[in-house]
Amino acid sequence: LLLGQIIGRWGNFVNREAFGGFTDNLFAMQIKLDEVGGVISDSVRNHIQVVDGVEYIQVHPTFLYESLWNLVLLILILIFKKYKKFHGEMFAWYVTGYGIGRFMIEGLRTDQLIAPVVNIPVSQIVSVVLAITGIIIVITGRRRCARKEIQQTEWKKDERQVRQMFLGEYNHSIDTKGRLIVPAKFREALGEEFVVTKGLDGCLYIYPDEEWKEFEKKLSELPMGKSDIRKMVRFFLSAAAQVEIDKMGRILIPNTHRTFAGLEKDVVFAGVGKKIEIWSREKWDATATFEYEDMDEVAENLSDLGIEF
Repeated sequence: LLLGQIIGRWGNFVNREAFGGFTDNLFAMQIKLDEVGGVISDSVRNHIQVVDGVEYIQVHPTFLYESLWNLVLLILILIFKKYKKFHGEMFAWYVTGYGIGRFMIEGLRTDQLIAPVVNIPVSQIVSVVLAITGIIIVITGRRRCARKEIQQTEWKKDERQVRQMFLGEYNHSIDTKGRLIVPAKFREALGEEFVVTKGLDGCLYIYPDEEWKEFEKKLSELPMGKSDIRKMVRFFLSAAAQVEIDKMGRILIPNTHRTFAGLEKDVVFAGVGKKIEIWSREKWDATATFEYEDMDEVAENLSDLGIEF
């Protein structure tokens, strides 16, 4: 559309019409008086140029201005097309840019149709309407897209939280350097970086960054006047270490953490909801053998807290 308008404007040049008022600027165009196809204003007649006995009018080449404006507009639209937010946005920008350009250029012409009462060229009124309409479409469209992006972000957050419900038991081996492969089903939910710290019952805890921040916040809100709370906070926070997964899907467990959890060769990953536990095979088997014998009694006690099984 713009390309057609760029080319079409030169029809005004061929027909010697739709030119502007008198000017002596760099782009001034001279037309033989007897070849003029449009209306000549008094200001233009008062500045007729005579060259070798031939009379010329010297005017604004509005066709050129509009062609150049449309060319610039076309280039900008092509450049910023990849940043569009909604279907039809580029057309809205075209309408806005074209309206602004036409408003300015039409102000230079001398043959406009003047609207009664307001005494303003009709073409300029139409240009303003076009520009305002385009701007409204862009603003409302982008606001609508922004709301959708916020909703999608919330949905992704909720989806990520669902994925972060770690479940299942996985067996792996730790090498002599403390490198340990993370189960594939846990990697996506963990992200690139997460936190490993000492856990209860002689295991290690792994928290995704978001869950760790929540856990850390809860610890910071505890009353530090109690010695047991200070001890618990030191236990978790002083042992917290930021780790990341390498290209082979492994993490490096710090030596102090390996010693604490007794990790030597066979290791068990246990998904327990919002975090992961890392156990030595020996401790995990011992826990399964002795600690779970009284699960019926444990479940009965928890029922008093409103937890039903």
